[in-house]
Parts: sequence; C-alpha cells; structure tokens
Amino acid sequence: MDAGAETSASYLQNFVISLLQSPESQHKAQKEIDSVVGGDRFPVLTDFERLPYIKALVKEVSLILMNVRLLQYVCVSYSSAFA
Repeated sequence: MDAGAETSASYLQNFVISLLQSPESQHKAQKEIDSVVGGDRFPVLTDFERLPYIKALVKEVSLILMNVRLLQYVCVSYSSAFA
C-alpha cells in the first residue's frame, strides 16, 4: 500500500523540481493552462486532452523518473557484483 504512495510522491517531487529548474517551461505551461481553463476554476481531467504541453511535461517527468530508478538499480547491482 505504501509503495503506491511513495511512487506518487516521488513523481510529484520530480515534477516540481523539473519546473523549478526550467522557469520557461513553467511559464509556458501556465500560459497553456490559462488559455484552456481560464482563471475562474481549477483544471479537471477532461481538460487534459486540450493541454498538449502539459501532457508532454507529464510524460517527460515519467521518463526521467523511470531512468533514474533504472540507473539506481544498475549502480547497486554493479557495486554488489564488484564489492
């Protein structure tokens, strides 16, 4: 049960860190959200199809997170094999 929560927390943390490291991406994402959703409500799941840049950001962070976890596994396996 905790593994799912940890994965979600890790993803959200990496998503926020990615946006903090790239202010231009953050501004572009905010502009897209404002143009689709407006300023009077929060985005909902049905808005996601009309937010291609946000969709790309979500996929990119997923790929980064997956590669980092794979790299951690390879490093641990390598150090265990040659320790």
